[in-house]
Amino acid sequence: MNIKKENSTIEFLNKDPYVTQLAIDFFTSEFSNKELHDEIKITLQQRYSKKEPINSSFLRGLGYSLEDFNYFGSTRKEYNAKGFPVGIGPIIIDLLLKENLIRNTTRAFGAEGEVRYRTNHELTSYLRENNLLDNLIFGIQYIIEKYRNSTFLIEIGYKNGDKAGGTGFLINHSGNNIIITNRHVIENAEVIKAFSKETEIEILKIAKSRKSDLAFIYIPDLNLPHFFLNPEIKILEEIITIGFPYIPGTKLQFQVVHRGEINSIVEDYEGNSLFLFSAKTSSGNSGSPVIDKYGSIVGIITKELFEKKSFTEMGKPPYYAAINSSTIIEELDIIEKKPPHS
Repeated sequence: MNIKKENSTIEFLNKDPYVTQLAIDFFTSEFSNKELHDEIKITLQQRYSKKEPINSSFLRGLGYSLEDFNYFGSTRKEYNAKGFPVGIGPIIIDLLLKENLIRNTTRAFGAEGEVRYRTNHELTSYLRENNLLDNLIFGIQYIIEKYRNSTFLIEIGYKNGDKAGGTGFLINHSGNNIIITNRHVIENAEVIKAFSKETEIEILKIAKSRKSDLAFIYIPDLNLPHFFLNPEIKILEEIITIGFPYIPGTKLQFQVVHRGEINSIVEDYEGNSLFLFSAKTSSGNSGSPVIDKYGSIVGIITKELFEKKSFTEMGKPPYYAAINSSTIIEELDIIEKKPPHS
């Protein structure tokens, strides 16, 4: 889906967010929302009890149809006094099919009559458990807006009066709200500040990884969406980055979003496992999240692999490197088991 079409679809669905969410929950409830699934079955028994003969596809558990959804929606108390909007259901079905969250069972089982759909159990359950389902359905623009304020500007002050900056992003680990950034961003800093929407965030404590370029800034609960750390990466997987790079000719660091893809998994001279990606980056992007199509974090930007001599003499361009989320998870587990050191 292109960005223009994606935006217009979301705009239409946002006109009635209740029905939009109801449609998503309805068609993905089979394995991920037992209470709703049981309610749907009871309600639809009423629908089919009026039919002669009772629809065998429904009784055999071959999934739900668009007509089932419209009937179920019309029984909601919010729509007792007005007609249930029937235009949202087909759009949600198309979005769910596109992302393989449901599958058409009508052809597979040779059922006649209404077209039926069943939930892709494994993928849908995983996404729902980690609050990623809406991210995949609504796409990149939705992800950007959802997590824009969960990506922080990190401002650094040094003893000599110099200042620098970087980026961080919000997660929750073991009940702690943590901004993850690079260790090199805050190394030797006299003053460390974090900002979301130009609002300075209280810092409770800071922990630094001893072996990786990672730092963990503990903060109070901000009632903002937390990123989910996804340790699995795929070559040529499409990603976006959100960060605060320095932009020539501008007064402040502004939040910038770039698209790219994962290109390779490498190991540097120190034995650190990194992956390369193609999204544009520069100073200030250190600590930026690398985000997949699910809206989860597959890594954190750490450095530019660049040799000035190779560039000037042979024209070899830089590569941009990120630390895999699997390393972030390992370091968090170590820190949570030991007293943090700053």
